[in-house]
Amino acid sequence: MIRRAKGSDKSDVVRMSLQFAKEAGTPVAVDPRHVSRVALEFLASPRCLCLIIGDRRAQGIFVATIQTSMFSEAKFGQEVIFWIEPSARGGSGARLALLEYERWATEQGAQYISMINRAGSRAGVLYRRQGYHLSEEIMMKVI
Repeated sequence: MIRRAKGSDKSDVVRMSLQFAKEAGTPVAVDPRHVSRVALEFLASPRCLCLIIGDRRAQGIFVATIQTSMFSEAKFGQEVIFWIEPSARGGSGARLALLEYERWATEQGAQYISMINRAGSRAGVLYRRQGYHLSEEIMMKVI
């Protein structure tokens, strides 16, 4: 099951965002207070989609924004966080979240959407099955 997150989900949004950052190996120090402030902004913004994944309790999170291209007036959806607890992976939650993301982005006037596939992640298999293709590769360096 997936649903839109509400203000009352803030603690789950923060908890899962912090888990995502830990698992992803974010190259900067993670500040839980900052994550909490940004979570409130995402939950309140009409330009953000925040989904909770899980049947009886929050087991995953999907966050995306709508942006305008630098090169044209085209709008696009940009995934920010997509994380599901390891014990809940492999079910329909990820696919349903992607479908809701596509529906929402279309409703927002987006012409395309993107997903990030972290190095070593199996999520790319799901993305390809859902019609995504590799567009670019992101390289990072801590400075």
